Amino acid sequence: MLSHMESAEILRQSDRAAASPFIDHPRSPGWYSPAVGLWWAGLAVMVHLYLDGRTVAASILLAALLVSEMAVIAWLRRRWGVWPRMAQAPAEVKSTYHRFVVGVVLVALVAALAWWQLGWVVGVVVIAVAMTALHAFYRLRAYPAAAERVRERLR
Repeated sequence: MLSHMESAEILRQSDRAAASPFIDHPRSPGWYSPAVGLWWAGLAVMVHLYLDGRTVAASILLAALLVSEMAVIAWLRRRWGVWPRMAQAPAEVKSTYHRFVVGVVLVALVAALAWWQLGWVVGVVVIAVAMTALHAFYRLRAYPAAAERVRERLR
């Protein structure tokens, strides 16, 4: 029969193993956040093309964006060796991710407002720059801080 101490250690090791995909993966390369910003800019250009009636060009751009997203996901899975599900993330990581998603929505709203007030080109520039900055902050500051809080808790 296991003692209370042994049971607690087994549970702690189990928690560490479950958290590992979220806290033990290589850092993304420096080009990754600008690529995210450009991807969002491409999505905004695709919307402009549809609104402008150029549906064939918009569809081709949408297909290219989807293929590029699938390629990045495949690359990340190979690089990390796993594709963790945010539903299974430690609370510290999950709350940071939720704040990031709120930031994405806010950036999209600001870009839409810029588009509406100043034109589609300004909206595209705003979303590219703001998404790059938001993603860089998430990737370089917010997520690593959340991962470190998880590590501290599991020590």
